[in-house]
Amino acid sequence: MLAGFWFGYGAASATRKDDYKKFYEAFGKCLKLGVHEDSTNRTKIAELLRFHTSKSGDEQISLKEYVDRMKEGQNDIFYITGESVAAVSSSPFLETLRKKGIEVLYMVACQVLI
Repeated sequence: MLAGFWFGYGAASATRKDDYKKFYEAFGKCLKLGVHEDSTNRTKIAELLRFHTSKSGDEQISLKEYVDRMKEGQNDIFYITGESVAAVSSSPFLETLRKKGIEVLYMVACQVLI
């Protein structure tokens, strides 16, 4: 499995983060599909997923990083789905959460490059 190299990746140095970013740009769509199709490795593959958020700017973060950054007393994961980061980041549904300082995961459609 291609992603097998990245399982157990753990805390990453800046160099490894750059390497992983390149890996994710190339295979992120496959990982997203793998979460749905590979029930045996779903948990491991999910650890490899990265998401833009309402606070991450151009960077993408893992679900674990999101949970680590959750506000004290926040028990829920907030997310919004849509076609693109631009579309979801401008959604009026985020206004109240932004005012409360709550970070929201952006789950955007996989776009196929032709």
